[in-house]
Amino acid sequence: MEKLKHYTLNTGHMMEAPVSEVDKELYFTMKGIINRAKKQRTELLDNTYIQIIEEPLGYVCTLYGKRGKDYLPILSTAGTNNPDGRKYVWDSMQDTAKREYGNLYIEQVPAEVPYIVDFLHTTAAYFLPVLEWTGSFSRCLGWMMLFPEEMRTVREYKNNR
Repeated sequence: MEKLKHYTLNTGHMMEAPVSEVDKELYFTMKGIINRAKKQRTELLDNTYIQIIEEPLGYVCTLYGKRGKDYLPILSTAGTNNPDGRKYVWDSMQDTAKREYGNLYIEQVPAEVPYIVDFLHTTAAYFLPVLEWTGSFSRCLGWMMLFPEEMRTVREYKNNR
């Protein structure tokens, strides 16, 4: 399988993320959390919660931190492997960025799929320790949402060696 392209709207950076880079031990833990997060906001770790919306064109996940009684958005991450969803998913994320920052983070739509794109919300400043693992989380989630069979195949290969 090819690599996922991982964009960050706030910085304009892009990196390629091969499936071999993802910690396969997270597969079973994340699988249950992802299934629950598709239904409702679900606790992840470090007092963070996720909620996922999945559509045929792609997915979007928001990571929240709890501060008092409030759930504040830390990161929104979205992805698609569907050529018809390429522009739709990107435009949705840019709309989110525009609402928070104006036209500061306007990037070109990626030419190809698959890709994932992250956006750090202003309220992420309240949860700085969480930012240490959001990139890895986004890549793992992206592979699991877009190519779950790749995660299973690599994990099984690793266990049979």
